[in-house]
Formats: sequence, structure tokens, C-alpha cells
Amino acid sequence: MLRINSGFLRNRLIHVPTGLVTRPTQSRTRAAIGNMLQPYLEGAKILDAFAGSGALGIELISRGADSCLFIEQSSKVCDLLHQSIKLLGIESQCHVLCGALPGALKNVTDRDIIIADPPYGQDWHARLLEPFAVAASQQAYLCFEREKKDMSLGAVPWVLKKDKLYGDTRVTLYERS
Repeated sequence: MLRINSGFLRNRLIHVPTGLVTRPTQSRTRAAIGNMLQPYLEGAKILDAFAGSGALGIELISRGADSCLFIEQSSKVCDLLHQSIKLLGIESQCHVLCGALPGALKNVTDRDIIIADPPYGQDWHARLLEPFAVAASQQAYLCFEREKKDMSLGAVPWVLKKDKLYGDTRVTLYERS
């Protein structure tokens, strides 16, 4: 189980998949991402790509986001995510899409904040900047979590806003230009 850091769901627990299927974001890093995105959360529509346990998206719902679309490839992990959402009573704010990226983005549009925590070492950053731009609203933010050693930068229409290190994790925030 994993604990939500802040907001109206603070200290509530969610299910975490076991094994090597996911790599849950550390509590400190989740709190930092939440703080980074806090000014943009009120009424925001979130896309949590590579959702895993859903901790990042749920954290943003807890802090004031309006809704969250979770995309996760593993059907077993999607089932756990559904359980957590039901347990927390936030079903009306959440939708889980079980599918692989980037194909699962096919009909996704108008997302105000996109958070992505893909598997490390597979160059997802470069492969998803353009598909995320299509899924984003005109004034969107993209928060990408990746390996510390991944130094790649964004591309049009994404403009670098922040780039921070948390242990072995790099968190990069882009704003749509």
C-alpha cells in the first residue's frame, strides 16, 4: 500500500502492484511534483500516462484537479487501480484506460496537465513529446519523470519550465508554447 501525501485524500492508502511491473514514484518526489503543479491544478483535466498504481494522478485529484484519465498497459495493474479509485470514492473524477502508449492516446484531447512516469531506459521522452502535444490543451503543462542521466530536452511546442533532480530521478516540467 502507498499513502497519499496531501489534499482531501491525505494519508489514505492505495494499492501498489507487486513485482517488477511498475516502479512507484517515491513519496518525496510525488510531493515535489504536486507542489510544482499546484498553481495549475484547480479545475484541471489530468492525463496520468504509465499510471501504474495511479499515485501521481490521485495525488493531483486530492490537491484540486477536476478529473484524471489514467493510462496503463497492464490489465492486472488496471484492475488494482480501479480498486483504489473505488476505495477512495473518486470514481466520478477518474477514468482508467488499459492500453499501450502511444496508441492509447488516439482519442485523448484537451488535457491541461500530462504526467508521465515511463519505464526507464527506453527513450520514451523523445517518442512521446509529439503525441502528448496532440493530447494537450492549448495551455497545458507536461511533467516528465525519468532517469537522472536522461538529459534530453523538449521540442516544439514544449518549452522547458523546470528541471529538478530527486535522488536518481529527474523531473522535468514543460509548458506548451
